[in-house]
Amino acid sequence: MQISDGWHQSKSGLWYNSNVCRGLAAHIKAICEWCKTECFARKHRGKDEGKPNFCSRNCKMLWQTSWQDHSHLKRFEFKKGQPAHNYKGRSRHTAGYNVFCEPGGTRQLEHRLVVEKFLGRKLRRTEVIHHINGDRTDNRIENLQIMDQSEHVKLHQEEEKMRDPSEYREKKSLASMARWKKQRGGK
Repeated sequence: MQISDGWHQSKSGLWYNSNVCRGLAAHIKAICEWCKTECFARKHRGKDEGKPNFCSRNCKMLWQTSWQDHSHLKRFEFKKGQPAHNYKGRSRHTAGYNVFCEPGGTRQLEHRLVVEKFLGRKLRRTEVIHHINGDRTDNRIENLQIMDQSEHVKLHQEEEKMRDPSEYREKKSLASMARWKKQRGGK
């Protein structure tokens, strides 16, 4: 006897489907534990013998969660669009800076926000904020300094020069040699 979806019944009364278990496993008709519809279940289920039958994984998950105790999760329950219970309004940038996330979804570097609030105006794109103590997460106003990009680069070069002068000279000579080779056409 042939039924839609590729199921057919053998003379012994067992059901087979070439798309399920390569047609080798015998199936019997069963009732889904959750939605109470008729479905097929494997006759020989091994260690799952005696367990309830389900027509789909979705029904199995619904059935499993229906009898579980979720009372311990109630305090963490939040609706779509709400921030998580432990969200503090900021995250960390890959470069190590704190990023402030506004409710509208816009993100801004926290150190720039602190300086803008202190000055009472928006910062220009050319203005760079320097962390005096080098800690990118320390956004106290006394640790922040406004400067141009060129001033900022010079400041860091001076710091690098003071740390290890010989290494700095070697790095600069390699950079000038690379520029010279590039101008000559890469020879």
